[in-house]
Amino acid sequence: MKLRIGTVFLVSLILTWALPPRAQDHGPVTTTKIFDEYESYYTLLLKRVGEMAAHGKSLAEIKKELKMPEYSDWHGQDRLGVNINVAYKSVKK
Repeated sequence: MKLRIGTVFLVSLILTWALPPRAQDHGPVTTTKIFDEYESYYTLLLKRVGEMAAHGKSLAEIKKELKMPEYSDWHGQDRLGVNINVAYKSVKK
């Protein structure tokens, strides 16, 4: 799974580094906690997309039905469809 190997691995690798507080591209100075959150998000997204695809759901159906309420307060909700596309391609290989 390309997304899993790429995104989740990269975030996991970054977490092993001893980094000082970071400034996000768009937001206040924070800790590396955001990388933990990214790893959890992508892992859960892959799991849900994989389960739905295994049950025969099409990409269009998954995009329509998949919800990530745990992350509903995150900025960039309009990008969920793009993330689903990548996850779907990863799990269908």
